[in-house]
Amino acid sequence: MIAIPAAFKFPVNAEYQPVRDESGIISFVPVSPRGFSADSGYDLKTALRGMLIKDNGTIIGKENVW
Repeated sequence: MIAIPAAFKFPVNAEYQPVRDESGIISFVPVSPRGFSADSGYDLKTALRGMLIKDNGTIIGKENVW
C-alpha cells in the first residue's frame, strides 16, 4: 500500500496499474473502465456505419456479434 496525499484528490476506490519503465521509474496508470456498458439500445452495426466502417459480411474468426 502506498499513501497518496489527499491534495491529489483521487476518487475513492480508483484503480491504478503499476508500471515500471526501463530506467526503474514506477508510475501508476489509471485502469480504464470497461469499454462497453450494458446499454441495450446500442446498435453496433449502426455505429459502424456512422464511422464509415464497412462490413463485408465474412466471418474471419469468432467475431460474429450480431
